[in-house]
Amino acid sequence: MRNPAHKVNRFAIPERERFLTPEERQRVQAVLLAGLKIPAGRKGHVKLVSVWAIDLLALTGRRRDEILTLRGRWSTGNTPS
Repeated sequence: MRNPAHKVNRFAIPERERFLTPEERQRVQAVLLAGLKIPAGRKGHVKLVSVWAIDLLALTGRRRDEILTLRGRWSTGNTPS
């Protein structure tokens, strides 16, 4: 059986992957640290767990949904073989 779409041309997908430069990463880190110093309830306040989440994303290179659905072996109830 032949693939019915074998002669269909695919759309070109432009390259979109981009990484922060070291200077951009330093600026992001400075803003996060400044946001931690702002009292809760005030404009610009950043929660500590938000900083941890952004650091986790930046340091691992994982996508947001990969981090959100991340499960460890210990959380599945399965024991190692």
